[in-house]
Amino acid sequence: MGSLGEFCRKYTGLTAMQCELLKRISVCLPFIADLAHAQVSLLAAARQPAGGFVVLAHEKPHTVFHPAEFSAPGTLVAQVEEPLAARTLHTGKPLKGKREWELGNTSLDMYTFAIHDGAEVIAVVSIETES
Repeated sequence: MGSLGEFCRKYTGLTAMQCELLKRISVCLPFIADLAHAQVSLLAAARQPAGGFVVLAHEKPHTVFHPAEFSAPGTLVAQVEEPLAARTLHTGKPLKGKREWELGNTSLDMYTFAIHDGAEVIAVVSIETES
């Protein structure tokens, strides 16, 4: 298993300073997961030709049980699988929506927030919790 820095260098076109910023932000993800009782992921755009997103970090809450399993850090995810994250990456605006996890059985509330480096959106934080 690699580190956020390795995934950032290998899969994204972000600068070393942007990768360092994301490493510093990732330190807060366990606290956010516990506080929100939600799973939290840090996603960045994967460089072409792969496209989509790379999961840089993922944290589960220790305060509640979530049956859904999410992509592990270092996993490439197609943008069509993460439409809210894709829209947040392109617009820079936070979004709220629903995500169906198990065909008709589990619905999750999903919140996405952009991480900016100046005017550029470099990553998205996705927070997913049971409805």
